[in-house]
Amino acid sequence: MKNNNAELVHEIKKELEDLKHNLKGAFSKSGEVLSDKSKALLENTIESFHERVEKVTDAVKEKSQNVDDIVHEHPWQVAGAALAVGLLTGLLIGRSRD
Repeated sequence: MKNNNAELVHEIKKELEDLKHNLKGAFSKSGEVLSDKSKALLENTIESFHERVEKVTDAVKEKSQNVDDIVHEHPWQVAGAALAVGLLTGLLIGRSRD
């Protein structure tokens, strides 16, 4: 799970960098040059995005650690809750087919 989150963050960052290069290329091809103000705005947007990705990543890590702690502290209660949710879901799906 942790590996998937890291891959997702890496993928998002790569896409953002690709977008940055594409935008610069689009302006260059159209004969326009990015002004200093536009460059600063683009860089600020990218930096803000990176900060938000880091905050979300940290929050997800914290929440997953909390869930892991709860499961280790109360394994039988978690198993019972999962069983109850599974049975309820099965009953609802079974009734919807009738």
